[in-house]
Amino acid sequence: MDRDDPVFSAHLRLLKHFLGTGSVEKLRPIVLGAPNAFARQLSSTVVYRDSIRSLGEDVVIRSLFPETGDPVRTVISPVLGIGLDARILPAGFLASAVLHATIRDLPLNEETLTPLLAGAITQMRSIATDGVAECLVAIAFDGFTIGEPIEASVGRLSAATNAWPYLTSGHDTCSAEATGTLRVHIGSPSQADLFEDLRRLFSLADDFRAAVVVGAEADPPIRPITKLVTIVHPYIGFIGMVSPNQNSVPMSASRSLSAVECELTSAALRTISKPVTTNIAIAFSRILSAIADRASPADKLIDAVTAWENLVGTSSETSFRVCAAMAYLLEPAAELRHETLRSLRRIYQIRSKVVHGEQVPPDAVLNASVSAIQAAQGALRCVLLRHEWLVGLPTSEERANALLLGDPRYGLPPEPSI
Repeated sequence: MDRDDPVFSAHLRLLKHFLGTGSVEKLRPIVLGAPNAFARQLSSTVVYRDSIRSLGEDVVIRSLFPETGDPVRTVISPVLGIGLDARILPAGFLASAVLHATIRDLPLNEETLTPLLAGAITQMRSIATDGVAECLVAIAFDGFTIGEPIEASVGRLSAATNAWPYLTSGHDTCSAEATGTLRVHIGSPSQADLFEDLRRLFSLADDFRAAVVVGAEADPPIRPITKLVTIVHPYIGFIGMVSPNQNSVPMSASRSLSAVECELTSAALRTISKPVTTNIAIAFSRILSAIADRASPADKLIDAVTAWENLVGTSSETSFRVCAAMAYLLEPAAELRHETLRSLRRIYQIRSKVVHGEQVPPDAVLNASVSAIQAAQGALRCVLLRHEWLVGLPTSEERANALLLGDPRYGLPPEPSI
């Protein structure tokens, strides 16, 4: 943002004054709730009054508030609805910038906070003109820990910092954190827009969870749980968060991902980040559901085999061709694929009996569900490590055909091994 922008230049002077009023420990509480107390403390200063004046002279931001009476406007987002008072908005911009830095574990100094302050002002103008803003999303997880951060276009997955315990006053902790960005509706959105934003919010969290369950070894299984999700609003600190209902499966103790598991998780997250991965999105979501969200072995079995079908499903001779394509992915040695195929077909047959209401011994369903999950994880890993080109094929049938019949575009001659 241009430093000659009247709103930005006025608020930059306010930021410098704010940073000069105390230590980091004294300043950081501005992120906790509405920054009313800080607004009152700062309101007697010339720089705060200049910031208020700059907002009144900005046609775009001024349009958010009533022309007469108290400058208060109800503003609703997917996780928060408040009465926003223009008179505390300068403090709100500061609170948003400090919250952003706190969540990303950045130092509280002018160099770090200046671009975040500029971003808050830009977001506010976007809300005024379009009713949407590109906002930082913060997610707290339990069930696993990682070492080095994992970066992908969908966001960043990292070890737990002190951010969530600080923001929740010690009431909530987590074992891992993630951040990303989403374009969300803020202002006076429709219920349909709010529900869609919430769906995308939880979907972003599930992208990280799916990458973890694909990257982690099956034994012992890791069940990543989304504890809390929040959006960093441009006009306020930490005041609203949501928690998805994931109580169907008891949470296991957090386990650290090994270096190899972190590499696979990183590969999975990069693949999930690609637009073409929508072709196999169901495979990722169903293996996540089978491992982390389902309690019943029958449900786990159904979800895991559905992941197979999304990956390499066909419209004819389904059982044989799905299992044959899966065997090709899972077993590099051609002479061993016949046995792999037989094992997969037995699992498929048990799944079919369960779906059609036939009686199957509980132990058989349990064993089949474990094997089906391992096969789905293994197949997705093979795609990530050796056959990533499959992700670009638009349908599961094309992926199955490319594996079974060969595809010269990818150096795959037909291999009569099954």
